[in-house]
Amino acid sequence: MRYIIITGPRKAGKSCSLLKTAGKLRASGIPLGGVITKRAQEHSEGDDREIVAPGGTEAVPFCSRIEWGARDDVFKEGNFYFSKSAFAMGNAWIRAGLESGVVFIDEIGGLEMTEDNEYKWDFALPLAQDKGKKQTLLFAVKENLLDGFIEKYNFSWKIIRAENGADVSERILAETEY
Repeated sequence: MRYIIITGPRKAGKSCSLLKTAGKLRASGIPLGGVITKRAQEHSEGDDREIVAPGGTEAVPFCSRIEWGARDDVFKEGNFYFSKSAFAMGNAWIRAGLESGVVFIDEIGGLEMTEDNEYKWDFALPLAQDKGKKQTLLFAVKENLLDGFIEKYNFSWKIIRAENGADVSERILAETEY
């Protein structure tokens, strides 16, 4: 089992590198699972995000700086509004991907590091799997939460840092089990 963290400052290219990594692995026939966030194409400010399953093309609206969607499906945390149903969909993709060769979880942020928040990625599932399995777990972790995440989840993490929008997908691929 490989444990890889991609970290870096905001807009450093973490999610873009994960999307490129997923595309390269998918082209090689590697089974993928989990969830990746990406910028929503229709919004120019670039803060609106969608989630995608790394093995497919379906995109689901996930978060925005402006209130959107059905009122009972949206909650606010900090400066962002999040979709409860998108979290449910992403967690279903994580569960469905547990037998995959590579599991993506993008990204671990304040919601995931808060114990009392019911809306977050369920990354404990892949972390609890059989450690002897040939599998790679890829996590994007916000830079300011990295030390706390590593302390809480004490595995042999390989840390890859993204900076200035650089594509680190080749470095990620070099560290996977495939």
